[in-house]
Amino acid sequence: MGGSKEKINQQILEPNIDDLTEIMHEPFDLIAEYTIRSVLTSTIKAEVTKAVDQAVQEAQSKGIGTGATTEEVMEEVGMDDVYFKNFSNALYTAANSDTATVDSVSEVLYQQIDEALAKAEESGGVDTSKFGEDTKTSVKENMLSILNQLELVEEGGKLKKLSDISYSYLAKYLKEQLNGKATEEEMAQNTGESASDYVDRLLKLYVLKIMPVMVYQVIAYVCLGLYIGLFLFAIIWGVLFLITLIKTFMKKPWTFFGPLFWLVGPLQIVLGIGLTVAFKFVIPNTIKLTELGLPINTLVLAPRSYALIPSILFVVCIVLAIVYGFFKRRCKEDIEMSRRMNAHQGGRPYVK
Repeated sequence: MGGSKEKINQQILEPNIDDLTEIMHEPFDLIAEYTIRSVLTSTIKAEVTKAVDQAVQEAQSKGIGTGATTEEVMEEVGMDDVYFKNFSNALYTAANSDTATVDSVSEVLYQQIDEALAKAEESGGVDTSKFGEDTKTSVKENMLSILNQLELVEEGGKLKKLSDISYSYLAKYLKEQLNGKATEEEMAQNTGESASDYVDRLLKLYVLKIMPVMVYQVIAYVCLGLYIGLFLFAIIWGVLFLITLIKTFMKKPWTFFGPLFWLVGPLQIVLGIGLTVAFKFVIPNTIKLTELGLPINTLVLAPRSYALIPSILFVVCIVLAIVYGFFKRRCKEDIEMSRRMNAHQGGRPYVK
């Protein structure tokens, strides 16, 4: 990569950031959806309880009530947690629609309250005669207040999708952190860019902007060393393979491969497994990033070098080398015995 910052970003840093953001999406979406549905459930329950309470008080003022409290009326007609959860699912679907507006969501909530009051009438202890346009306006104002607090209302009363609310908050936070570090053009959401893709891009931009120059220098030197080591080991093992292949078809098939095997192999283990252990465990515990003034507590580096897998294969080959050494010694003994028998029998070949 020639130490190029752009190439290091493209080849190393950006793919790692993409992997992290992709892993983040599922748990992030699940947590956000659970939280939003919980808020909707509590909102609906509060509005329904308020409406039922007014209907109970109205019935009692007219002397037609049963004397039951609001909680008793709701319990009697089955307005439990499951009941309100089903209502919240309906409201979530309406609010998460591409065409959702303040009016459409408020209408859904109003209909749900109307259905709840109709259900409450089954107890005979409520009077819903005053539940009309005034109540509908009050419900809309309350819903609008909540949606504004969540920063979901756009121009013309259109709503942002509820499933994107967490990404909207993240985008806002990242833009604040990037203020002065990136241009307005870089931070602007592109046409047709989804909320999640927008956050992913801002997060990648943020990480790359705060990355210190030292990181690029370390990556450049490590990559250069691995690049040279790749060819070095390829040449060494290629020559050893070629020598072994030629010697295999000669009268004496054994080679001086053994000493080189034990000389080059451990060095490869140090570069492969050693580098991985050093970067993943030793360096993060040695370098204190907080002392450098960075908003990062720990930096874990896991280089995927070409020397790692061959190092593991070399450890496996140690077992094969032991087996090879055994057969090599037997082969030498058999050839030596054949030579001695041939000399003892007057030149006639000895076959075992």
